[in-house]
Amino acid sequence: MVMAFFYDLLRVRRRTVKAASFVVQIEDFLYWVAAAVFMLVVVYYSNEGEVRGYIFLGAAMGAILYALTLSRIVMSVFLTLVNLLRRVLRVVWRVSSWPFYFLFKILRIPCGFLLRSLIKAGRRAVSIQKGYMARGRIWKKMMKNLIKKV
Repeated sequence: MVMAFFYDLLRVRRRTVKAASFVVQIEDFLYWVAAAVFMLVVVYYSNEGEVRGYIFLGAAMGAILYALTLSRIVMSVFLTLVNLLRRVLRVVWRVSSWPFYFLFKILRIPCGFLLRSLIKAGRRAVSIQKGYMARGRIWKKMMKNLIKKV
């Protein structure tokens, strides 16, 4: 039943946070490794390490009983708690970010004006630079012609 409970916690995480299939496969692999280690520790301490058939039967019956009785309750309780926590965090975020949003709204007009002015100045500088470069190319050609004539 303990292993099934931890698998339900893993299922809750999967329903709340979407992950790629590769991540889900890694999670499943790690779960089964942890479940195997847990079973080995339980068998070692309860039965001095002797593996018998009733151990597997008991583990299967525990998982089936948990799935039939407690799994739906645990899933619904944890999903409700996670959704409640999301709502609380969303409200806290909105309340704490409101001053910054208000400040952004106030500063948007002057900052937009400054940004547009900077963009215009940058374009003007580029066009002036292109003019100087064109004049430089003309001077370069004139100097080459002068050198050829000399």
